[in-house]
Amino acid sequence: RRNKKLLFGLREGCMAEHLEEEIIRPIDTRDGIKVVVDNRFIMTSDLSNLSIQARKLLYLTISHCRREDDRFFTYELSPALLAEKLNIKRNHLYEMSQKITGELLGKTILIEDIERKKYTGYTIFSKCSYDHDKMFRMKFNPDMSEFFLGLKESFTQVLLDDFMRMKSVYSLPIWHLMEMKMHGRKPGTRKIEFDISIDELRMVTGTQKKLK
Repeated sequence: RRNKKLLFGLREGCMAEHLEEEIIRPIDTRDGIKVVVDNRFIMTSDLSNLSIQARKLLYLTISHCRREDDRFFTYELSPALLAEKLNIKRNHLYEMSQKITGELLGKTILIEDIERKKYTGYTIFSKCSYDHDKMFRMKFNPDMSEFFLGLKESFTQVLLDDFMRMKSVYSLPIWHLMEMKMHGRKPGTRKIEFDISIDELRMVTGTQKKLK
């Protein structure tokens, strides 16, 4: 679905107006949808203080980014579906959605190379809107595209349903880390072995100071 937004810009000292199309992509909640992210996003500790509902909404939105997309869309779902997916009572949805999106709109991540003394900071979302009678919408900051779009190597895919069923705020980042270490292999009749360091666990759960 496409909404037309009227924008104004300056060109050679004159006011020029043009139309930009905002493409709306409904969030699909069918089985088999995957969350695909760059591995650097998994290893940041900056997501660790998100509530479990904010983290689930983050993954729900990421799951509708396609690796072949060349831009982000505005992702939407109905208030009823938002309440169902985040396990929120409908009569508390307005206040709770405002709190959760406040977490996400204020969230920044830092990608750091300590040895080379380099870092880059990002805000994750650029916009969110809620209309109780219509739709809930979110849009990523375009600078986040390197973590979710056009991924060809060093990325991990996880079923969205795996995350949505979890009840502990630590379960989500630990499972994401485990999936990264398994490199797409699935437990079955064959045993899968991999190593996770204590430092890695501390990093993804934000417990660097708690587990010493």
